[in-house]
Amino acid sequence: MIGLIESGSTKAHWLFLENKTVVYEFFTAGLNPNSASLDVLNRELAAVKEGLSATPPVSHLFFYGAGCHGPAGAQTMESILKNHFPDSAISVKSDLVAAGIAIYGEGEGIVGILGTGSSCCYFRHGAIEHIAPSLGYILGDEGGGSSLGRELLRTFAYRLMPDELVDDFLGAFPSEKLVADLYKSSSPAGYLAQFVPFLVSNASHPFVQDLVRSAFDAYLKLQVSPMCEKTNLYTIGIVGSIGTLFSSILKPLARESGIEVATVIQYPISALVNYHSR
Repeated sequence: MIGLIESGSTKAHWLFLENKTVVYEFFTAGLNPNSASLDVLNRELAAVKEGLSATPPVSHLFFYGAGCHGPAGAQTMESILKNHFPDSAISVKSDLVAAGIAIYGEGEGIVGILGTGSSCCYFRHGAIEHIAPSLGYILGDEGGGSSLGRELLRTFAYRLMPDELVDDFLGAFPSEKLVADLYKSSSPAGYLAQFVPFLVSNASHPFVQDLVRSAFDAYLKLQVSPMCEKTNLYTIGIVGSIGTLFSSILKPLARESGIEVATVIQYPISALVNYHSR
């Protein structure tokens, strides 16, 4: 039995194959070594391992995750996985590789992720050749769920949110310690992304549209446009829930910059199944 894991900062999608057939599929909290604490990572993996105690042994685990492009994050994730699955062969790669496989297969092109975080790269024949700087949820992740949540929480805290939205926001998030709870969170990026459903529920409001458009504009200017200029390619495929949920804003905004969003996929796991079943 082999395991495939595609993880962002909010959730991880697990899928197990036996004889090229899916036998188990479930979600856990996100497993990003750069934004989740070691306690969270170990707790989630321990629960998974316990749930698999009566299943056939896992020969290989293929992990594609946020925070795993650089050697530090990849090594951390590999070490933690090995602790919980000592008898399995472990492979750890960036979630951008999974996105590239989902969009281009064995081909090449520019691929972006708009999930809890954001990223962009030039993908070619199964590998990342060029990647935009990735600054994480504090300094970067433009257009991702954490940045949208951060901006929404800022406007609420500074009392800049339109009055007609404030009551709905308080109904959805009644805590008086939203900002304090953020700084205590073991997964701040995921905490910020919890506010995205409020934006989705109010997607037709001009305030929400302006907020999302501003975040996507920063993503396009800081990550996508430089990659387009570097490669002389002006078509991109996007993977992730944020890109999917707000594609009606993203596509025309990208077109204004001369960039065509050709494909939007929410979950790349199906493409990974096909890739690893060859």
